[in-house]
Parts: sequence; C-alpha cells; structure tokens
Amino acid sequence: MKFWIFRLHPRSNEFRSKAKSVGQVVDQSLHRFFQRPEDNRSLDAIRSDFDLVWLQEKANVKDWCILPAEESFCHDDAWTILETFFENFDVTKTPVYIPPLNNVPNRFDLMIKLDLGPDLTIQGWGDRMDKIDGGYEVIDYKTKAGAELYEEKNNLQLRMYGLLFDLWLSQKSLPGQVTDLAFLYLTPRGVEKRSFKFTPEDKEQTTAEVKELQKKILSYWAEYGEKPWPCLCGRCSGLLSSMESRADEWAAATNAGPVQQPLLGKDIPF
Repeated sequence: MKFWIFRLHPRSNEFRSKAKSVGQVVDQSLHRFFQRPEDNRSLDAIRSDFDLVWLQEKANVKDWCILPAEESFCHDDAWTILETFFENFDVTKTPVYIPPLNNVPNRFDLMIKLDLGPDLTIQGWGDRMDKIDGGYEVIDYKTKAGAELYEEKNNLQLRMYGLLFDLWLSQKSLPGQVTDLAFLYLTPRGVEKRSFKFTPEDKEQTTAEVKELQKKILSYWAEYGEKPWPCLCGRCSGLLSSMESRADEWAAATNAGPVQQPLLGKDIPF
C-alpha cells in the first residue's frame, strides 16, 4: 500500500493529501522563523524561510502524496497561510520550545520520550510551547480544514504532548508545568486559536486512556497478528480494490504496459 501511495501517485483523492504538503511546509517555515532573534522577524524574513523550506521539501514530494500539477497550488496556499499568520499573530513572542528541523541529522534522537509503564513509551515532538501566566501552554499548529470539531473532541494527541512537555520542563530544570493546551488553526483567511485547560486530573485521565489503548492494540494483535488479512473492516479491501483498478491506467501513462493484478483476498502479503 505504501508503494502505491508514495511511488505511483494514483489520481484518486484517497491516495494523497495536499493538506499534508502544505502543513509540512508551513510547520518547517515557522520553526525556522521563530529561531530568528525577535528583531529579525519581518515579513521578508518569513518569506526567505519559506523559500528555503520549499526548495528543501520539494525533494519530499513523494512523501507529500501530491501530483506535480498540484505543486503550484500547494506553494501558493502555503505562502498565503504564512503571510496571514504574520499579519494576525504576535510574532515577537519567542517559544520556550521549538522542534528540530527536518534536516537535522539526529532529530529522531531529540524526541521527548516518556515511559508510562515497563512496556509503554510515548514519544514525539510538539510544534511549540510558550510561557504563560501560571505555567506553560503547548500549541499544535493545524492547517487541515474541517478537522476542528473532531480534534477538539478527540484531543488525546494534544494531551499526550502535554505529558511529554511536563517531562521536558523537568529535564531542562525549568520550574512549573503545562497548564494549557491549544490548537492554532492556520488558514488563508486568518488564525484561530482554541485553548483547553490541562489539569492534574486531565493528566491522570490521559495516562489511563493511553494505557487502555495499549490493551486494545495488544488484544487486536493477539487476534489478528497471525492472520491479519482479509481485514474485516471493509475499508482496506475497498482501498486496495480502488488501487488495483487504476494499475493499468498508471502503467499506460508511464508506458510500462499492462499490470498483472492479483486477486484480492488471496495472496495479499499484509
């Protein structure tokens, strides 16, 4: 499935995400921008960071899952979002935490890692953390439209960031804890912030939810690990069927000739 998605670029919407490409460029541009001194954060500066990030990230076009014809759209949309951000957000505030850039060789070693149990570790990077009155606020940049309601009702990932940054603050010997979480929605129309309190009770609930998820994953693995296919959810088989139906179309477009198609449910290797 990864081969299809990342190499063959089928033209169906389910195989690619323009939102991912735009989000990646916007995130990396902002990470660079906020590494600048406060007195060097101009519109020209963010444009310079964007131009550099675009050149770097274009090499990852296969990971973005966009078509070459869509590159211009993604370029223009990403810059409009950044320009709007600059005009509507306080860019003088320097984050306490900025994640490592994609081009940092050892960036995976810089993940924050928190053990919640003897066989359960959560890890990752956040987008930024700011000092606020009474504590710290973890902020997650969002550029995908239409995800707001889902994310705000199911903000487990954001709460997990809160747990990770409590650990990070302790490791850096910084006093205080994470008290607030926020989604910062970045769109061509403006910037909207949705904030949540992160109480000690919330932290206990988050840990309990993660542990419960681990139990479910282990139970699913025990049930399906020996024979994961055919999947019973229906979505996987539908996705694979759609991919196979476009195999000859892709082959014709690249002069590769007809593609020998396997029968679904027979020899799928996963």
